[in-house]
Amino acid sequence: MRFGRAYRRAPNSPLRPLLYHMHIPKTAGTSLRRLLESQFTTAETFPSLLWAQHWQQTDAQEQSLRQRIRRTVDYRFIGGHFDYQLKGLFLPRPVRRLTVLRNPEDRALSFYHHILANTETDFFVEDATGRWHEYPRPFPSLEETLSHPVFATMFSNTMFRQFAIDYNPEELRAKPHRMGPHFSFPFVGAPLSKDLYPLVRERLAKTVVGIQEHFLVSLWLFRCTLDLPIPLDAETRERPGKHLGLSGQSAAALELLRQLNVYDRWLYERGVEQFLTHVQTTAAKHGLTPPRGLNELDADFADQIRSCP
Repeated sequence: MRFGRAYRRAPNSPLRPLLYHMHIPKTAGTSLRRLLESQFTTAETFPSLLWAQHWQQTDAQEQSLRQRIRRTVDYRFIGGHFDYQLKGLFLPRPVRRLTVLRNPEDRALSFYHHILANTETDFFVEDATGRWHEYPRPFPSLEETLSHPVFATMFSNTMFRQFAIDYNPEELRAKPHRMGPHFSFPFVGAPLSKDLYPLVRERLAKTVVGIQEHFLVSLWLFRCTLDLPIPLDAETRERPGKHLGLSGQSAAALELLRQLNVYDRWLYERGVEQFLTHVQTTAAKHGLTPPRGLNELDADFADQIRSCP
């Protein structure tokens, strides 16, 4: 049975810790989830489609599904596009959280290309009044999308929102739409402000943070911190050159991306600082030479962690 010592059943205690991968869209989450799921049995892994089914059930089916969702004492791992709290999904128990952050403008641009590639999928966005809008076809250009009063929110401060906005499962369940959580965007228009900085900083500090631009080191950090034998030879599904990056965009589009992701930029900078400090501390504990900065992570330090037991 492959899971870390921290996640084994404690004698006479039903409140075993739950490992929660807070999957932020387009941050190598699919690649990471597959690696993490391999460390747990199927019975210990929260079914990825169960929550989407909960959104779509009729009232007659709802009670049975609620019982399935809330009978969670045996689940050891969950990964998905949920908020920080997982409110309403799990019984009170210890939770260990991990996530991966990414350069905000790169992340938003990658998500735009993700939508372009999903030509058979419908995308719906909720505005501030609760009205749902379907993303049009043919797909508008990047600049048209980022200038739109509703559709621009799909690419705005997504990372920050998952830390800051606490979704109410019952309220989401009552919303008049039939799409699962991977294809609809509830509350993307929820107002943000700097008043949320202390809350997000506190939640960030309680989360093991990886950085997509340093995915190998992030895997090593998760491996050491969570006591899981995660392999270090994995790659993200999105490789450089897969689509036009920021350098291939117009100055106007780049400026719109920056304006739309001010809060994500703040979060990313805090996350990078926390990530580097955590890497340095963990390296010292394992007898490695700690990197002095991010620029040292892809050379000698990468060779050190590959040889680390």
